[in-house]
Amino acid sequence: YRNVLKYTPHKLKSEMGRDLHKLTGAADKEAFLKQAETMRLRWQTLVPNATQSLLHHLDLSMTYLDFPRELWQKIRTTNALDRAFREVRARTQIHFDHYENPESSRRYHQAMFSDLNRRYFRQTKMPPGAVINGGNVIK
Repeated sequence: YRNVLKYTPHKLKSEMGRDLHKLTGAADKEAFLKQAETMRLRWQTLVPNATQSLLHHLDLSMTYLDFPRELWQKIRTTNALDRAFREVRARTQIHFDHYENPESSRRYHQAMFSDLNRRYFRQTKMPPGAVINGGNVIK
């Protein structure tokens, strides 16, 4: 979204955003590609740079479709990742003066990320037989 909207004039951003929302709401790869072609035909002459940005590595943009549907939103968005990094920055600023050495800081951050991984995997529907070990999924 960001890369495409970066090249879209302000007055067209809401329309482009709606089309992008339709694109990522596609039920499968065929519908995704059909919507991408519709967008190309609609926007190519109006905002060629935005269209080029959309089509550049389009195959990578639909990688999330290879996974189970319930994981699509987590894969497509960076919300969980952004939230995790905000949490780490906030806690680091509070405890910055409390670290006795770099190793202490490293252990603290490792513990925070391990906890975030465990919570993320707990919220995610795991495949049958999957086991969580230290934040890693083992099948």
